[in-house]
Amino acid sequence: MACHCSRTREPLYLVEHAGTRCGPRFVETDRDSNSRRSVIEQIRTKEIDPICILAIDEIEGTCIDVTEDLVAEAMDGPDTMPLSPSERLAALHDHARDLRKHEVR
Repeated sequence: MACHCSRTREPLYLVEHAGTRCGPRFVETDRDSNSRRSVIEQIRTKEIDPICILAIDEIEGTCIDVTEDLVAEAMDGPDTMPLSPSERLAALHDHARDLRKHEVR
């Protein structure tokens, strides 16, 4: 089966999580929201306690362990991650919708 992925596509991140009663498991993620930024945010907010984080480059056919890099970035980074231009635009639309909803002018 041929891959029709864009070369600019971010790697797929697989996270093995330690924080369950049944032992370690891989965290399910939505393919569309699976990104370095989202994994770092999940570590920062303690949603996941990673044992191992793998970055899979489907185009190159490689898989590397990025656990130390992402955990260090989550621990050293600011409390909030900077927004991308599309995220900033979405936040502005949400804010405008909330103002209309609450009839604030």
